[in-house]
Amino acid sequence: GAYASHVVISQDDLVRIPESVPAQRAAAMLMQGMTAYYLSHLVTDCRPNDCVLVHAAASGVGRHLARWLKAKGATVIGTSRRPAGMDIMRADGIDFPLQPAAPTDLPGMIAECVGGPQSVATVFDSIGGPISIPSLKTITPRRHALPANRRLVWFLRPWVRGVVTCAMGKSW
Repeated sequence: GAYASHVVISQDDLVRIPESVPAQRAAAMLMQGMTAYYLSHLVTDCRPNDCVLVHAAASGVGRHLARWLKAKGATVIGTSRRPAGMDIMRADGIDFPLQPAAPTDLPGMIAECVGGPQSVATVFDSIGGPISIPSLKTITPRRHALPANRRLVWFLRPWVRGVVTCAMGKSW
């Protein structure tokens, strides 16, 4: 377990960490990657040519997630609050890097990028707050909204393909 001073593990299950990478940074990167994998492969059914919106696509889980979704053939719209995030998203190959001046600008910006409102199959929202409601306005009917914050509760209904009902501890 985590409190053991020694463990026995197969060499095939180990990850080599370069000396230049601090252990805390390596652990964070692995956790971010596992979270992105979980969201992109197990929680949603993202398909080639699906249009997805990833908030905070220039850092942490969002960056891993956007790359994975691109590899699956999705059209990725990424958002960042920072000007430097725009450069990161472009370098990562994000199809439509956006920096909305205000949350209410988001639906119009997405409509311009992909040709209409309600054209996003899945929204990955790790920010929450004021951006959440405008994000919901971009989703194709009967698809996914995956907000993530401390007060989130997900009710997954696998018998209804592509529907995720979310309650965040307050009424929308």
